[in-house]
Amino acid sequence: MKSILNIMQIWFNEVRDISRDKGILIFILFVPLMYPLLYSYVYTNETVREVPVVVVDDNNSTLSREILRKMDATPDVHIIARCNDMAPGELLGQVGGGAAAQYKIGHVVGLLYIL
Repeated sequence: MKSILNIMQIWFNEVRDISRDKGILIFILFVPLMYPLLYSYVYTNETVREVPVVVVDDNNSTLSREILRKMDATPDVHIIARCNDMAPGELLGQVGGGAAAQYKIGHVVGLLYIL
């Protein structure tokens, strides 16, 4: 029983000392509240938008076209070319000119293959 009282006395003394020290109070209370705000502010502009993607649609169904249309409507993905097979020239963005012709090999970031 005496050891439990000693532990309670030590705990009470530590809480009293912590509550008197402003530096420790700031560290315990404000740092955990401010860290998520600072962290989210630093990475606010790190969101990737309009990622150039080449699509190979082997299915060519109504559902696959609808999925691609909805995917292209998002701010995250930009479909630059749609191909019917996996020919290397088509995957490099050399299909039919237009929007795909402005991208070179290094600019196509993703490939979406629909079976």
